[in-house]
Amino acid sequence: MLKIEIDGQWIEYDNLLPLKNNLKLDESLDHCVVERIVNSKDPLPVLTKVILVDNSKEFEYLVKNSPTNRTGYKHYIQTLELVEPLEMTKGIEVDTLMITQPLEPDALHPKMMLDDVIDKILEVTPSTTLVRENETLKFKFELDSGIRAVFSEIESPDFPFSERMLFDVLVDVGAFVDMFPRIKFGNYMTNGKLMITFDELDIKDKNSYAISETTAIETQQPLENYANEVISNVKNLSVDSIVTYPSEGMGVYVNAPYGTIDITDTNAVITLPDRIKKVIKFEVFFGELISSEYLEYECPEYGEWQTRHPDSWGALVPYYKYNDYNIYNLKSWCDALPGGGETPKPVLRNSLFRITYIPYIDTEISEKNNSVVDYAVIYNQNSNIVEKSSFSKHLRNYVKRMENGDEVISCIYDNINDFPKLGHCVNGIVLTNLSYTKYYNYYDVTMQLSKNYTRRAEFIRAKNEMRTWEIPADGKIEDRLVVFSELINISAGNSNVGDKLNSLIDPTRIFYYFMQDKLSDGTMAVLNFKTRDGTTIPTMLVPYTTCFNNKILIEFASIDNTLLGYNKSLDWADEVNKQVGVTYTDEFGNFETVDIGFTDNYSLIIDPELFARNYPTSTESQNSDLYANCYFKIVDLNVRKDTREQFRFSYQLSVNGLNNTIVHENYVKNALKNVDGFTYKIWLLSEEISATDLIDGNILGVYDVTSTSIITISPPITIIDYNFANSTFDTNAKSIVLAYDDKPLLIINNPTVDQINQLKNDGIFKVYFS
Repeated sequence: MLKIEIDGQWIEYDNLLPLKNNLKLDESLDHCVVERIVNSKDPLPVLTKVILVDNSKEFEYLVKNSPTNRTGYKHYIQTLELVEPLEMTKGIEVDTLMITQPLEPDALHPKMMLDDVIDKILEVTPSTTLVRENETLKFKFELDSGIRAVFSEIESPDFPFSERMLFDVLVDVGAFVDMFPRIKFGNYMTNGKLMITFDELDIKDKNSYAISETTAIETQQPLENYANEVISNVKNLSVDSIVTYPSEGMGVYVNAPYGTIDITDTNAVITLPDRIKKVIKFEVFFGELISSEYLEYECPEYGEWQTRHPDSWGALVPYYKYNDYNIYNLKSWCDALPGGGETPKPVLRNSLFRITYIPYIDTEISEKNNSVVDYAVIYNQNSNIVEKSSFSKHLRNYVKRMENGDEVISCIYDNINDFPKLGHCVNGIVLTNLSYTKYYNYYDVTMQLSKNYTRRAEFIRAKNEMRTWEIPADGKIEDRLVVFSELINISAGNSNVGDKLNSLIDPTRIFYYFMQDKLSDGTMAVLNFKTRDGTTIPTMLVPYTTCFNNKILIEFASIDNTLLGYNKSLDWADEVNKQVGVTYTDEFGNFETVDIGFTDNYSLIIDPELFARNYPTSTESQNSDLYANCYFKIVDLNVRKDTREQFRFSYQLSVNGLNNTIVHENYVKNALKNVDGFTYKIWLLSEEISATDLIDGNILGVYDVTSTSIITISPPITIIDYNFANSTFDTNAKSIVLAYDDKPLLIINNPTVDQINQLKNDGIFKVYFS
């Protein structure tokens, strides 16, 4: 049975379908999925309070999402995605707070106890969360009386809290006493308060449960109990990538600072999509006033610009600030430009700009560890995830857990009261996670058990530091990051690559139009946002593209939760006068799905001036033409964006070598085009080389590639043949290398007899893609 709070009243619902409930002992939090039959398609509001009653047990949850599917006339199945109330604390930011103890306590300056710390935290915690029609709903927290009695006897350590969420603060307090925080409804029915309590992680007196009739049992050795996803924040990933914004052949108008609608000569700036590390080239197109082409001008960094004499020409130039998005001083520069006679002075707001620069990028990469055979030490580059002071303790327990492994037991129960309890022992091993599916007359239960269980508090903050969904409790805008990954398999000299079914990309187009020495500056993202009422909102964006190791990254983001960017409106004199916000959502800030395509073949479809004026808007007809020229596209990507989320998209294309093929780190940085002037070579070496080595000695032979050809068989498998003169082929080679401008691309170490014979007899180096 469900109890759902609707308009201040608790209403009971019995018509539930089989449900899935997951109970956790760590910070991944309890969550549940319940399906029920309803007669309306209306979803429940996010944060609606729900109590799941299962026999004599009650579980308190909040609604995270509630999609509804129609199955008949006035007959719907609503899926309630529920999460425990502690989730809301991940969206409540606590003011900077330092908890310190007096060096010499006295009656006026006593030592603070843990309950005093909680009270102090709640004093500086914002409470307003949601605004309804005629009332403001406030989440007010109180400390459970039983926990208060315990905490009042425990002296607090020093706690520094800076730019932390309430969740992180409570976790830090709980870690000190080996407890994990929970939020309960508590006295909510009487005084509207939510209760903060704590669960003991390492239970002292554990009950022991013996289970003999199991449906399945297995032993695992993963880290996924507490660190199945470890996040590394890699700073300045693309320091050497040069980006042209918006692209070759295109330009953008000036704009006002973010949040300003009217554009004046005084406040006009150029805003780039990424923070600037260095401007390489600053180009301007004045129309027919001065030249019919883009002209290049100086644009120094602010620190250098400040050293110039204020009356000199050198100070009347645009400048940029390191690690900033904007280019400034455009009015002074434009006023100082020459003009007169038959060449009138250019108008700042009528000029088109194109900037070539090195962006300053912070990229967050999520890597999962499935430690099956070889145990590797996992670490985080972000000290906020694994605190430096306790790094060795974390590392010691990582290794300890990997050595012992976990057990997973599945069994059937008739009654929920027979379940073992989290933190207690099952067959002598501590129960850490329990999930069950409730059917009509039985429970299918899966239990995860930890051998040599140690304090869970030592692993807290290492699991889900970056979360794909957080329920904000203060109306803040949250990122909705959508990551789409593709993998291309490459095999040199061996056709056993296997079909890659349902691929969304064509390897031939990717490699012949996209993977270039410098990633295409002219790449454009074509977007069709589709809302739930059937409306399509066509737009276009200039994404950021880069590569590292053997991965290509394409990213773009909206500027907030409803606006994708600004287009420009012209006044009676054809001057850029205002910028108009371009929405990509319906009136409620949502969209359901989006079509995404990437292309650089658009110069014949979109006029440069029309592009600059309308960017980022487009028409459905333009998008239809652009999609026909896309390298690859994603159709009906299911996003279901929430009204508070800012949409951010990341496309990741990875390259993988198969059948002993080594893909060199230079691979995605070099062109694979059949274009005159591209110099491919086949190198034969007497020694093996690795994916990071350069060709340096041990050379048995070098052969120029005379031509290349493409064959596509049973798509999506593509073969590229590199033909070379093979008259003096040396069969003693230990390594065969395909190189471009003497840079290794693909490597075959210890080639087989068949590979040697193919190269010697046919003069063909075959590369298979799928």
